[in-house]
Amino acid sequence: MNTSVKLTQIIKEFDLEIEYAPDNYKELCIIQEGVNRPALQLAGFFDAFDSDRVQVIGKVEFSYLSGLTSEERRKSFDELFERIKEIPWEEYIPENGKFWVTKATSVKSRLFSPSDIQSIVKKAMVERLKQHYGVSWFPEDGAAYPVRITFLKDEAVVGIDTSGVSLHKRGYRRLASKAPITETLAAALLMLTPWKGDRILVDPFCGCGTFPIEAAM
Repeated sequence: MNTSVKLTQIIKEFDLEIEYAPDNYKELCIIQEGVNRPALQLAGFFDAFDSDRVQVIGKVEFSYLSGLTSEERRKSFDELFERIKEIPWEEYIPENGKFWVTKATSVKSRLFSPSDIQSIVKKAMVERLKQHYGVSWFPEDGAAYPVRITFLKDEAVVGIDTSGVSLHKRGYRRLASKAPITETLAAALLMLTPWKGDRILVDPFCGCGTFPIEAAM
């Protein structure tokens, strides 16, 4: 059974001090029980790297990072910030648009922390839109514009997710009984039968009426 634990719960139970956290850290969940100590990943080698695990930075890793110059540590994130800021977001997102980085993935790239990537991208978008609209704060009470970014070998693909919610969440019911069949599956099963609209439909195992409703539609 898949389980998850809120990051804020871990911080509270272990009385951890927050040195840095992305804007959405209160929403983050830990979904894997295993942990990982990055080693070669700090040098840019990401083969067989499990980025979903909790990454533990120990003395060895800290010593390596401490040996890097400020310019080396910031170069990758600075470049990401500037490149994202160059995108004309105002052509896609109105002043009252609700925008956030819904997902970030990284494979074999120097920037391997999804939460950090999400934070930097969001900040860059805000700066670009602030300059264009001439405001210092966005209400974000309009239409939703979820953004996704994917890194593969230090090349990024950025896009706005226009697909909406998953198909299985697009039902017409606000409430449902236990274990209802999804509307799309019910419609597909009806299409596989010889039933036509001019015939009588009998559903002897009718629960919440998904088959009759789909037939009527």
